[in-house]
Amino acid sequence: TSLSPACHAFANFTFIGLDGSLNEVDLLVIGPWGFFLTEIKSRPGVIRGDTQAWRWEDGQRVFSDDNPLMLAQRKCQKLKALLSKQKALRGQTMPFLEPVIFLSHASNQIALPPDARMRVLLRDSANRPGICAALNRREGEGLKKFDHPPINKPAMSVVLRAMHELGLKP
Repeated sequence: TSLSPACHAFANFTFIGLDGSLNEVDLLVIGPWGFFLTEIKSRPGVIRGDTQAWRWEDGQRVFSDDNPLMLAQRKCQKLKALLSKQKALRGQTMPFLEPVIFLSHASNQIALPPDARMRVLLRDSANRPGICAALNRREGEGLKKFDHPPINKPAMSVVLRAMHELGLKP
């Protein structure tokens, strides 16, 4: 499964926030169903933990780290502030920029409690929606459902112009 042709993706870029911080983005996708900053984690194994800290368990190895959703949310806030300063968005309302986490390794299994797995997505499969379903149709835990696409073409166009003003290309 891939992104809808109506989506625009920006991959592997760095921006400097208004606070001077350096921020790396794995994937930024804007389409009719949302504006998503996607943090990609490719470590294999079972993911356990809570809303603050995660553990990847892969056989004998265990790796601990902060829940990546918190960092992705901070990046969303910094990128939104930077985009809002661009000429294209002056006087315009920017669509809501949402963080999602994509656990990309084929062996990943989520063993997080419900409150810690919000916006955490695996690969799409026949019996489970994953990252593509989330980006294309808003199917995923923690994503608000809409009856119609929340981002129209004029709003998407404004954001794409602002991204171009920052020097970013899809």
